[in-house]
Amino acid sequence: MDKILSIIIATYNMEGLLSRCLESLLLSSEFHKLYEVIVVNDGSTDNSSKVGHQFADSYPDVFRVIDKTNGNYGSCINVGLSEAKGKYIKILDADDWFDTSEFQNLLTYLNCNEDVDLVITNYTKVLKDGTSVVDVKGSYLEYNKVYDESVMGIGRFKYMAMHAITYNKRVFKGLDYKQTEGVSYTDQEWILYPMENIHSIVYLNFNVYQYLLDRVGQTMDEKQFQKSIGHFSPIIQKMLEKFNSINTLSSPFVDYYKFRLSCVCESVYRMVLLMQSNKSYQNSSELLKKLDETILKSSLEYYKIMDTFIIRNSMPLCYVKYWRQNNKRYSWFILVLNKLLNCIKGN
Repeated sequence: MDKILSIIIATYNMEGLLSRCLESLLLSSEFHKLYEVIVVNDGSTDNSSKVGHQFADSYPDVFRVIDKTNGNYGSCINVGLSEAKGKYIKILDADDWFDTSEFQNLLTYLNCNEDVDLVITNYTKVLKDGTSVVDVKGSYLEYNKVYDESVMGIGRFKYMAMHAITYNKRVFKGLDYKQTEGVSYTDQEWILYPMENIHSIVYLNFNVYQYLLDRVGQTMDEKQFQKSIGHFSPIIQKMLEKFNSINTLSSPFVDYYKFRLSCVCESVYRMVLLMQSNKSYQNSSELLKKLDETILKSSLEYYKIMDTFIIRNSMPLCYVKYWRQNNKRYSWFILVLNKLLNCIKGN
Protein backbone atom coordinates (compact mmCIF):
# COMPACT_ATOMS: atom_id res chain seq x y z
CA MET A 1 0.00 0.00 0.00
CA ASP A 2 1.25 3.50 -0.84
CA LYS A 3 2.25 5.73 2.04
CA ILE A 4 1.22 9.29 2.81
CA LEU A 5 4.78 10.46 3.53
CA SER A 6 8.26 9.29 2.58
CA ILE A 7 11.20 10.58 4.64
CA ILE A 8 14.58 10.34 2.92
CA ILE A 9 17.67 10.25 5.13
CA ALA A 10 21.13 10.37 3.56
CA THR A 11 23.81 9.08 5.93
CA TYR A 12 27.56 8.90 5.73
CA ASN A 13 29.54 7.88 8.83
CA MET A 14 26.85 9.07 11.23
CA GLU A 15 26.61 6.06 13.55
CA GLY A 16 26.87 8.29 16.62
CA LEU A 17 23.88 10.45 15.65
CA LEU A 18 21.77 8.25 13.39
CA SER A 19 19.99 6.45 16.24
CA ARG A 20 18.68 9.72 17.67
CA CYS A 21 17.48 10.69 14.20
CA LEU A 22 15.63 7.42 13.61
CA GLU A 23 14.23 7.16 17.12
CA SER A 24 12.58 10.55 16.66
CA LEU A 25 10.55 9.01 13.82
CA LEU A 26 9.05 6.20 15.89
CA LEU A 27 5.30 6.60 16.27
CA SER A 28 2.71 4.17 17.61
CA SER A 29 1.87 1.23 15.36
CA GLU A 30 -1.42 2.77 14.18
CA PHE A 31 0.62 5.34 12.22
CA HIS A 32 3.02 2.88 10.61
CA LYS A 33 0.84 2.39 7.56
CA LEU A 34 1.05 6.12 6.82
CA TYR A 35 4.78 6.72 6.45
CA GLU A 36 8.10 5.22 5.44
CA VAL A 37 11.68 6.11 6.29
CA ILE A 38 14.25 5.47 3.57
CA VAL A 39 17.79 5.43 4.96
CA VAL A 40 20.31 5.75 2.13
CA ASN A 41 23.73 4.69 3.37
CA ASP A 42 26.31 6.43 1.19
CA GLY A 43 29.15 3.91 1.50
CA SER A 44 29.77 4.58 5.19
CA THR A 45 32.89 3.05 6.69
CA ASP A 46 31.46 3.04 10.23
CA ASN A 47 28.40 1.25 11.63
CA SER A 48 25.78 3.54 10.05
CA SER A 49 24.43 0.70 7.93
CA LYS A 50 24.18 -1.57 10.98
CA VAL A 51 22.25 1.07 12.91
CA GLY A 52 19.84 1.55 10.02
CA HIS A 53 19.29 -2.18 9.56
CA GLN A 54 18.56 -2.61 13.28
CA PHE A 55 15.62 -0.23 12.91
CA ALA A 56 14.54 -1.89 9.65
CA ASP A 57 14.58 -5.30 11.33
CA SER A 58 12.54 -4.05 14.28
CA TYR A 59 10.09 -1.96 12.23
CA PRO A 60 10.06 -3.40 8.70
CA ASP A 61 6.80 -1.66 7.80
CA VAL A 62 8.42 1.74 8.40
CA PHE A 63 12.18 1.64 7.82
CA ARG A 64 14.10 0.65 4.70
CA VAL A 65 17.88 0.78 4.23
CA ILE A 66 19.56 1.17 0.87
CA ASP A 67 23.31 0.56 0.92
CA LYS A 68 25.20 2.11 -1.97
CA THR A 69 28.69 3.17 -2.96
CA ASN A 70 29.74 6.68 -2.01
CA GLY A 71 28.37 9.37 -4.31
CA ASN A 72 27.76 12.23 -1.87
CA TYR A 73 24.51 13.80 -0.71
CA GLY A 74 22.78 14.39 -4.03
CA SER A 75 23.15 10.78 -5.11
CA CYS A 76 21.39 9.67 -1.91
CA ILE A 77 18.44 11.99 -2.53
CA ASN A 78 18.18 10.76 -6.12
CA VAL A 79 18.07 7.14 -4.97
CA GLY A 80 15.58 7.96 -2.23
CA LEU A 81 13.27 9.77 -4.65
CA SER A 82 13.32 6.86 -7.08
CA GLU A 83 12.33 4.49 -4.26
CA ALA A 84 9.81 6.67 -2.44
CA LYS A 85 6.22 5.40 -2.29
CA GLY A 86 4.75 8.33 -0.39
CA LYS A 87 2.36 10.95 -1.68
CA TYR A 88 4.55 13.54 0.04
CA ILE A 89 8.35 13.70 0.36
CA LYS A 90 10.47 15.23 3.14
CA ILE A 91 14.24 15.17 3.64
CA LEU A 92 15.88 14.72 7.05
CA ASP A 93 19.65 14.85 7.53
CA ALA A 94 21.16 12.08 9.65
CA ASP A 95 22.60 14.49 12.22
CA ASP A 96 19.23 16.19 12.72
CA TRP A 97 15.91 14.87 14.04
CA PHE A 98 12.17 15.54 14.22
CA ASP A 99 10.15 16.60 17.22
CA THR A 100 8.17 13.35 17.46
CA SER A 101 4.85 14.81 18.57
CA GLU A 102 5.00 17.56 15.94
CA PHE A 103 5.91 14.97 13.32
CA GLN A 104 2.77 13.05 14.29
CA ASN A 105 0.75 16.26 13.88
CA LEU A 106 2.17 16.75 10.39
CA LEU A 107 1.44 13.17 9.41
CA THR A 108 -2.13 13.41 10.69
CA TYR A 109 -2.68 16.60 8.72
CA LEU A 110 -1.30 15.13 5.49
CA ASN A 111 -3.56 12.13 5.88
CA CYS A 112 -6.76 14.03 6.66
CA ASN A 113 -6.62 17.28 4.71
CA GLU A 114 -6.75 18.50 1.17
CA ASP A 115 -4.06 17.82 -1.37
CA VAL A 116 -1.44 20.61 -1.88
CA ASP A 117 1.88 20.93 -3.70
CA LEU A 118 3.97 22.35 -0.85
CA VAL A 119 3.62 22.16 2.92
CA ILE A 120 5.66 24.61 5.01
CA THR A 121 6.33 23.88 8.69
CA ASN A 122 8.48 25.48 11.40
CA TYR A 123 11.90 24.27 12.50
CA THR A 124 14.28 24.86 15.39
CA LYS A 125 17.99 25.59 15.23
CA VAL A 126 19.73 23.69 18.04
CA LEU A 127 23.27 23.85 19.40
CA LYS A 128 25.02 20.55 20.10
CA ASP A 129 24.66 21.13 23.87
CA GLY A 130 20.90 20.97 23.36
CA THR A 131 20.29 24.70 23.58
CA SER A 132 17.58 25.90 21.22
CA VAL A 133 18.85 28.94 19.38
CA VAL A 134 15.77 30.07 17.52
CA ASP A 135 12.45 28.79 16.24
CA VAL A 136 12.11 29.65 12.56
CA LYS A 137 8.47 30.21 11.72
CA GLY A 138 6.49 30.74 8.56
CA SER A 139 4.16 33.10 10.37
CA TYR A 140 4.13 35.51 7.42
CA LEU A 141 1.49 33.09 6.09
CA GLU A 142 -1.83 32.40 7.73
CA TYR A 143 -2.08 29.01 9.42
CA ASN A 144 -3.92 26.31 7.47
CA LYS A 145 -4.81 28.62 4.57
CA VAL A 146 -4.06 27.41 1.04
CA TYR A 147 -2.13 29.93 -1.09
CA ASP A 148 -1.15 29.94 -4.74
CA GLU A 149 2.34 30.49 -6.15
CA SER A 150 2.08 34.28 -5.86
CA VAL A 151 3.34 34.04 -2.26
CA MET A 152 6.78 33.21 -3.67
CA GLY A 153 7.10 36.94 -4.20
CA ILE A 154 6.79 37.59 -0.46
CA GLY A 155 10.20 38.57 0.88
CA ARG A 156 10.31 36.05 3.72
CA PHE A 157 9.26 33.18 1.49
CA LYS A 158 12.46 33.71 -0.49
CA TYR A 159 14.49 32.72 2.57
CA MET A 160 13.02 29.22 2.39
CA ALA A 161 15.09 26.43 3.98
CA MET A 162 15.14 22.72 3.28
CA HIS A 163 14.06 22.04 6.86
CA ALA A 164 10.68 23.72 6.33
CA ILE A 165 9.71 21.90 3.14
CA THR A 166 7.45 18.93 2.46
CA TYR A 167 6.75 18.42 -1.26
CA ASN A 168 3.93 16.59 -2.93
CA LYS A 169 5.67 13.99 -5.08
CA ARG A 170 3.71 15.08 -8.14
CA VAL A 171 5.71 18.33 -8.38
CA PHE A 172 8.68 16.29 -9.63
CA LYS A 173 6.78 15.01 -12.65
CA GLY A 174 8.08 16.50 -15.88
CA LEU A 175 11.06 18.16 -14.18
CA ASP A 176 13.59 15.37 -14.74
CA TYR A 177 14.79 16.42 -11.29
CA LYS A 178 18.22 15.13 -10.30
CA GLN A 179 20.43 16.61 -7.64
CA THR A 180 24.05 17.10 -8.62
CA GLU A 181 26.07 14.11 -7.51
CA GLY A 182 29.58 13.90 -6.13
CA VAL A 183 29.46 17.28 -4.36
CA SER A 184 28.06 18.81 -1.18
CA TYR A 185 25.59 21.71 -0.73
CA THR A 186 22.97 20.28 -3.10
CA ASP A 187 20.22 21.05 -0.57
CA GLN A 188 20.14 24.37 -2.42
CA GLU A 189 18.78 22.52 -5.44
CA TRP A 190 16.06 20.92 -3.31
CA ILE A 191 14.63 24.31 -2.34
CA LEU A 192 14.86 25.68 -5.87
CA TYR A 193 14.00 23.56 -8.90
CA PRO A 194 10.82 21.83 -7.64
CA MET A 195 9.33 25.27 -6.90
CA GLU A 196 8.72 25.67 -10.63
CA ASN A 197 5.78 23.25 -10.34
CA ILE A 198 4.29 24.65 -7.12
CA HIS A 199 0.76 26.03 -7.42
CA SER A 200 -0.75 25.37 -3.98
CA ILE A 201 0.95 26.07 -0.64
CA VAL A 202 -0.11 25.67 2.97
CA TYR A 203 1.63 26.74 6.17
CA LEU A 204 1.24 24.59 9.29
CA ASN A 205 2.25 25.82 12.73
CA PHE A 206 4.07 22.58 13.59
CA ASN A 207 7.68 22.79 14.74
CA VAL A 208 8.82 19.56 13.13
CA TYR A 209 12.47 19.75 12.08
CA GLN A 210 15.27 20.08 14.68
CA TYR A 211 18.40 21.39 12.95
CA LEU A 212 21.78 20.82 14.65
CA LEU A 213 23.99 23.87 14.10
CA ASP A 214 27.51 23.47 15.41
CA ARG A 215 28.60 19.89 14.75
CA VAL A 216 32.27 19.61 13.79
CA GLY A 217 32.55 18.52 10.16
CA GLN A 218 29.29 20.09 8.98
CA THR A 219 29.50 21.44 5.45
CA MET A 220 29.24 25.05 6.70
CA ASP A 221 31.98 24.54 9.29
CA GLU A 222 34.83 26.87 8.23
CA LYS A 223 37.45 24.15 7.83
CA GLN A 224 35.08 21.93 5.87
CA PHE A 225 33.84 24.85 3.79
CA GLN A 226 37.40 25.83 2.94
CA LYS A 227 38.01 22.41 1.39
CA SER A 228 34.69 22.31 -0.42
CA ILE A 229 34.36 25.65 -2.23
CA GLY A 230 34.94 23.83 -5.51
CA HIS A 231 31.74 21.88 -4.87
CA PHE A 232 29.75 25.02 -5.59
CA SER A 233 30.96 25.31 -9.20
CA PRO A 234 28.66 22.68 -10.79
CA ILE A 235 25.75 23.77 -8.59
CA ILE A 236 26.08 27.46 -9.48
CA GLN A 237 26.82 26.70 -13.13
CA LYS A 238 23.59 24.70 -13.35
CA MET A 239 21.68 27.54 -11.66
CA LEU A 240 23.16 30.08 -14.09
CA GLU A 241 22.08 28.04 -17.10
CA LYS A 242 18.53 28.26 -15.79
CA PHE A 243 18.99 31.96 -14.99
CA ASN A 244 19.99 32.64 -18.60
CA SER A 245 16.83 30.96 -19.89
CA ILE A 246 14.30 32.60 -17.54
CA ASN A 247 15.85 35.99 -16.81
CA THR A 248 13.54 37.90 -19.14
CA LEU A 249 10.38 36.19 -17.86
CA SER A 250 8.12 37.59 -15.18
CA SER A 251 6.63 35.33 -12.51
CA PRO A 252 6.87 34.77 -8.75
CA PHE A 253 9.02 31.70 -9.43
CA VAL A 254 11.51 33.73 -11.50
CA ASP A 255 11.83 36.30 -8.71
CA TYR A 256 12.31 33.50 -6.20
CA TYR A 257 14.88 31.82 -8.46
CA LYS A 258 16.98 34.95 -8.88
CA PHE A 259 16.94 35.57 -5.14
CA ARG A 260 18.02 32.01 -4.34
CA LEU A 261 20.86 32.24 -6.88
CA SER A 262 22.12 35.37 -5.15
CA CYS A 263 21.83 33.68 -1.75
CA VAL A 264 24.04 30.81 -2.88
CA CYS A 265 26.65 33.06 -4.47
CA GLU A 266 26.68 35.53 -1.61
CA SER A 267 27.08 32.78 0.98
CA VAL A 268 30.28 31.58 -0.72
CA TYR A 269 31.82 34.99 -1.36
CA ARG A 270 30.89 36.37 2.04
CA MET A 271 32.41 33.37 3.81
CA VAL A 272 35.73 33.77 2.00
CA LEU A 273 35.96 37.55 1.70
CA LEU A 274 34.37 38.69 4.96
CA MET A 275 34.32 35.91 7.51
CA GLN A 276 37.27 33.57 7.20
CA SER A 277 40.55 34.04 9.07
CA ASN A 278 43.53 35.31 7.07
CA LYS A 279 45.05 31.83 6.96
CA SER A 280 41.82 30.29 5.72
CA TYR A 281 41.45 33.08 3.18
CA GLN A 282 44.85 32.34 1.72
CA ASN A 283 43.89 28.70 1.37
CA SER A 284 40.50 29.51 -0.16
CA SER A 285 41.29 32.42 -2.49
CA GLU A 286 42.50 30.30 -5.43
CA LEU A 287 39.38 28.12 -5.25
CA LEU A 288 37.25 31.26 -5.20
CA LYS A 289 39.04 32.57 -8.30
CA LYS A 290 38.21 29.36 -10.15
CA LEU A 291 34.58 29.68 -9.11
CA ASP A 292 34.57 33.31 -10.24
CA GLU A 293 35.88 32.24 -13.66
CA THR A 294 33.08 29.68 -13.89
CA ILE A 295 30.48 32.37 -13.23
CA LEU A 296 32.05 34.69 -15.82
CA LYS A 297 31.97 31.97 -18.49
CA SER A 298 28.45 30.88 -17.61
CA SER A 299 26.75 34.28 -17.46
CA LEU A 300 28.43 37.62 -18.05
CA GLU A 301 25.18 39.29 -17.07
CA TYR A 302 25.09 37.72 -13.64
CA TYR A 303 28.85 38.20 -13.21
CA LYS A 304 28.24 41.95 -13.50
CA ILE A 305 25.31 41.78 -11.10
CA MET A 306 27.64 40.35 -8.46
CA ASP A 307 29.67 43.57 -8.57
CA THR A 308 26.72 45.18 -6.80
CA PHE A 309 26.87 42.80 -3.80
CA ILE A 310 27.42 45.01 -0.76
CA ILE A 311 28.08 44.70 2.95
CA ARG A 312 24.76 45.78 4.42
CA ASN A 313 26.09 48.08 7.08
CA SER A 314 27.03 51.77 7.09
CA MET A 315 29.40 52.18 4.14
CA PRO A 316 28.39 50.70 0.75
CA LEU A 317 31.32 48.30 0.44
CA CYS A 318 31.09 46.31 -2.81
CA TYR A 319 33.26 43.50 -1.51
CA VAL A 320 33.12 41.28 -4.62
CA LYS A 321 33.94 44.13 -6.99
CA TYR A 322 36.80 45.26 -4.73
CA TRP A 323 38.27 41.76 -4.63
CA ARG A 324 38.02 41.35 -8.41
CA GLN A 325 39.72 44.68 -9.06
CA ASN A 326 42.44 44.47 -6.40
CA ASN A 327 42.98 40.71 -6.00
CA LYS A 328 42.59 41.11 -2.25
CA ARG A 329 39.76 41.53 0.20
CA TYR A 330 38.95 44.53 2.36
CA SER A 331 41.30 44.97 5.30
CA TRP A 332 40.31 44.05 8.82
CA PHE A 333 40.45 47.77 9.74
CA ILE A 334 37.88 48.76 7.07
CA LEU A 335 35.48 46.01 8.12
CA VAL A 336 35.73 46.91 11.81
CA LEU A 337 35.29 50.61 11.02
CA ASN A 338 32.23 49.77 8.96
CA LYS A 339 30.69 47.89 11.87
CA LEU A 340 31.55 50.71 14.28
CA LEU A 341 29.94 53.33 12.05
CA ASN A 342 26.87 51.18 11.73
CA CYS A 343 26.59 50.89 15.53
CA ILE A 344 26.93 54.67 15.90
CA LYS A 345 24.32 55.19 13.18
CA GLY A 346 22.03 52.75 14.97
CA ASN A 347 22.30 54.71 18.22
